[in-house]
Amino acid sequence: MLIWDNLNIAFKVGEQRQDSKDHFDNGTTGTFVPLYGVKFGELQLDLKPNRNNRRPILDFKRHDLLPDLATTQLVEQNQLWHIQDILYDAFPNLRARLDASCQPIDRPPEVKPIEVHKTVQYPLPAMHIDESTLEGTLGVLDAIVRGTLKFTNDDIEKHGLIICAGDQLTLSLLDKVCVLLSDMYYGSQFVLGIGFTP
Repeated sequence: MLIWDNLNIAFKVGEQRQDSKDHFDNGTTGTFVPLYGVKFGELQLDLKPNRNNRRPILDFKRHDLLPDLATTQLVEQNQLWHIQDILYDAFPNLRARLDASCQPIDRPPEVKPIEVHKTVQYPLPAMHIDESTLEGTLGVLDAIVRGTLKFTNDDIEKHGLIICAGDQLTLSLLDKVCVLLSDMYYGSQFVLGIGFTP
């Protein structure tokens, strides 16, 4: 997974001169994160459907928006655990004063726990690219995928989907770039190799 965001730094000088003025530098920093539990090449490019419209079609049903009974009960159990935990932290003697029949809260309820594993991440070289434009987003993608990772089209096809993450501006620009590129080069491996995370 690739994560990046723009970095804006204002440089102010004490004395304004012709060769020393206040300026604002734009750059982009990124991180490469290997996905846990995903084997190399497991997320093939054909998993990403072809884009046939520019606006997302959100076809929500009632069961997509409203939780079922079991989920509601799990949320309620977790909320109750957190309330008790906050009270016991704020008032350490409360546990001793309560009746022995009170239910202890040794550990929070678990819902689909992720087994303990080491998360690995690699910082990418900083890029002197303003990511807040379409050209900048293309530059960032090229700098990371082609420049730093040295991926060719064959490498992308072997690797599979590259999941990208960032803030709302990053994802909005990345979405527009993918639409533009798919209009220009339909079926491009580079375009099909990009996925999104909200």
